[in-house]
Amino acid sequence: MEMLGLKDGGVYVDLTFGAGGHTSKILEVANVTVIAIDRDPYTKKFADKLKEKYGERFHYFNFEFADFDKALKNLNISEVDGILMDLGFSSMQVDNAERG
Repeated sequence: MEMLGLKDGGVYVDLTFGAGGHTSKILEVANVTVIAIDRDPYTKKFADKLKEKYGERFHYFNFEFADFDKALKNLNISEVDGILMDLGFSSMQVDNAERG
């Protein structure tokens, strides 16, 4: 969180949303907006829970992270204050042989 330099009112992008752990923490510690991207449609169920809790402070898109500009355009956002990418492997996919 410290490395992102979170500031209230900022816009941050989580390009590897997964189960939403990083996004959830960002939303807890600062009054910011998070745009979450994940290509795995399975992650939507985690996003739905965060949308319920944080409303317009949270936006989720089922895209490849390389296409995050589409999400920004969709929201009429031209600048962000920080970007997070967790490039480790996804245990959610490895744990399930049909997915990983």
